Amino acid sequence: MSLNLVKKNVIIIWGGDSLERDISKVSAQFIYDQIDDGSFDLYLFELTRDFKFLKDNKEFSLTKDGFVSSVTTITSDYIIPYFHGYPGESGDFQSLLDFYGFKYLGSNSETSKFCFNKTVTKLMAEHIGIKTTPFISATHLNELSSIESFFDTHKSIFIKASNQGSSVGCYKVDNKEDIRDSFEKALQVSSYVTIEKALSPRELEVSSFSFNGKIHITDPSEIVCTDEFYTYDSKYNSKSNTTTQIIANIDSHTLKNIKQISKKLFIFFKIKDLARIDFFLDGAELYLNEINTNPGLTHISMFPRMMENYGIAFKDFIKEKIND
Repeated sequence: MSLNLVKKNVIIIWGGDSLERDISKVSAQFIYDQIDDGSFDLYLFELTRDFKFLKDNKEFSLTKDGFVSSVTTITSDYIIPYFHGYPGESGDFQSLLDFYGFKYLGSNSETSKFCFNKTVTKLMAEHIGIKTTPFISATHLNELSSIESFFDTHKSIFIKASNQGSSVGCYKVDNKEDIRDSFEKALQVSSYVTIEKALSPRELEVSSFSFNGKIHITDPSEIVCTDEFYTYDSKYNSKSNTTTQIIANIDSHTLKNIKQISKKLFIFFKIKDLARIDFFLDGAELYLNEINTNPGLTHISMFPRMMENYGIAFKDFIKEKIND
């Protein structure tokens, strides 16, 4: 006798009103392809810039019952909101999902907001004794003098939009007369701006995730960038000269330190399911760079490659989360 088992409905959503929405689409498709084996009923939705849900060019609304159109309702057993930037990485969309009581992949609204804001991440990390690069923050043009004083001390700085990812709104400033223009540009894409001392470090990152009831931290990979810093184009342009090394060549002490710090951050920030944690290694000094709760999942992204190298297939990870 055969059993007629009801499959779970899994909703994957990409889009949003972010400069990174095109990358969000690629990541969402990657997830779709990883679980498209008949185990679940999969639905891929686009969230438009004006907050409409589209599937096959049909418009839906999100309600407590699921995704509702004029002719049908698609209920949800599990939602994968894979946005880079607003409204998913910023934590806004998770508030809506929590309001309706949906199960979903990734961290909740509060954790996402903390990790998305570079200044908040730094302040909280330093609170628990984790080093970050020297920085100040600013929100208004009348704070230019503070930024100029910071520049006088460090001679080279980064001006970064605090609430953006993929190096959007990030500017390296080596000349004092460029401060105002870079600061104004950063303010155009974020209400908060982080100003950091510029380093010339090695850039390391790990995949951190929960699986089989445990927190896992992979060995770090390394970004080798020929540009001044790891820009949006360096990440995603097919002509970029940036390379990645799936296993960074570092000493055992630094490796142990990175893993210990990453696990501490995962627990302290109450990260759920997954995050990429990025570091700067400047000589012997290790600094936290940022925490990304919606890491890129493109064909060149390091998160799934590090997970696979660690010995866990991304398809097994995502299926566990859906069935949890």
